[in-house]
Amino acid sequence: MAISFSKAFATYWGTEKEGEKFATVKLSTGDKQKDGTYINTNWFATFVGKALEKLDDLKSKDKIQITGKISNPYNKETKKSFLSLLVWDFEFSDGVKSNAKSSNEELDEQMPFN
Repeated sequence: MAISFSKAFATYWGTEKEGEKFATVKLSTGDKQKDGTYINTNWFATFVGKALEKLDDLKSKDKIQITGKISNPYNKETKKSFLSLLVWDFEFSDGVKSNAKSSNEELDEQMPFN
């Protein structure tokens, strides 16, 4: 089973591996709690389709809205399942081409993929 989503916010950190039909991309997402703190999650997402076509427009720390699906397929041979994040499109979160800030040392130290 897969759960589709639309316009989830994420931060782009870089591309791990890029092929002809897909790319493995480092993303992070945050979930705001009732007390105002955030729980951050780091992902190795697979970009396909329109997301792959627009990948060259991204710079580290860009804030994007992603559209895709999350699945947890089970492999009968290995008897294991794995969480998968598939992204088929994205938009910059505030309508600009790039949101990357040139420097913010305090924020940089807190981020997972530096």
